[in-house]
Amino acid sequence: MPSYPWQRSRYWLDVVPNSTEQDSSGVTVTLSMPSELNGKSTHNHGVAPEAKPSLTRAKLLAAVPDERQPLLESYLTDVLARAMGIGVSQLDLQQPLHSLGLDSIVGVELRNQIESDLEVVVPLEYFISLSIEDFITQVFLLVVKEAKSSPNQGTQGKPSTTDSMDSTNESSGTITSSEKVIPQANLWVTRPKPNPQAKLRLFCFPYAGAGASIFRSWLELLPPEIEVCSIQLPGRENRLEEEPFTRLSPLIQALTPVLHPYLDIPFAFFGHSLGALISFELARELRKQNLPSPVHVFVSASPAPQLPDLNLPIHRLPDDEFIQSLGRLNGTPQETLENPELMELFLPVLRADFAILETYFYSSADPLDCPITVFGGKSDPKVSDSELEAWRKQTQKDFTLQMFPGDHFFLKSHDQLLLNAIATQLSQPVGVMG
Repeated sequence: MPSYPWQRSRYWLDVVPNSTEQDSSGVTVTLSMPSELNGKSTHNHGVAPEAKPSLTRAKLLAAVPDERQPLLESYLTDVLARAMGIGVSQLDLQQPLHSLGLDSIVGVELRNQIESDLEVVVPLEYFISLSIEDFITQVFLLVVKEAKSSPNQGTQGKPSTTDSMDSTNESSGTITSSEKVIPQANLWVTRPKPNPQAKLRLFCFPYAGAGASIFRSWLELLPPEIEVCSIQLPGRENRLEEEPFTRLSPLIQALTPVLHPYLDIPFAFFGHSLGALISFELARELRKQNLPSPVHVFVSASPAPQLPDLNLPIHRLPDDEFIQSLGRLNGTPQETLENPELMELFLPVLRADFAILETYFYSSADPLDCPITVFGGKSDPKVSDSELEAWRKQTQKDFTLQMFPGDHFFLKSHDQLLLNAIATQLSQPVGVMG
């Protein structure tokens, strides 16, 4: 197992109480200026408990052939909407399932319910890589396949129970890998609601193992003048079939040119943990190439990049030891760690993201010529106040350190407080709040 001089294991963390001074909102803020200028609540998702199934495989097969797929669509959209706590009318069938904010545990619960009701095995990959419409089609094809393999479980006396289903596109089997990914002009930049009237774009970089969908709720929680652009790295969600990056430098070199077309209006970066490191190095690369620079960089739950971390790397450990290490870091739900099928999907991208962090080597350069705001969790045991404070050396402009209640993932538990802080910081450079 290699040993690198600079190591980073500061994500998927435990909670340790930490008492600090705070204002009435529970937020602690430290402000400073350069020397020459000196003088929502947590989303609750989950499948509705013990609801009687509105559709079973027997009922589906007993329906008139032309009504079967609409019947399945009604059932699945209702299940999805209830699981996410929204109305069916709020679902867009072209919308990727992962963009609903479907986490791994809810995905397993949904699959268990669908499999119980329809008596088919639904691959977990479908929940990650398909749109709602394609998901409905694939589940329908699974029912077709199961009905053909178990003809006696169909409806007796109903001619063409399976034959009539052959009129669907069942001959194609399942969607191929090239069809799974919804075509996009730029797979790197996710813009669920393009806003030509936006005064600023906020590019958001996710933490290790996560995808662009973790920022979807931000669309409704930030002022309308801010267009949220989530960065989707290879190897996750709608880019599941692609190889993830394992080193930061090639990632930055690939990301810089695809981001260039979106830099036509003022923009800012937000990155959490791994995302903080990516956003910082990207800002330095933009400067190096004489491209537009961010008006503000927000870094969250990450020690300053110049600080060494001598912890042993884990990204090359055997699977069982790697999973045990994830468990000790207490950021991955135990149900996920104990689910072999889920871990088979997530291990490659987790290893890759850990490799980026654990092989990163900081090189000295001039501080950024834009303000830096640093966010931290008061109960985050792996990122100390002093490690957050050390970001001060990376800017020639204003520096702000703001602490929130919560652990390493305070961006989930206190998202509205965090977004209020971001919007406030962005109000002056582009007037996004009037």
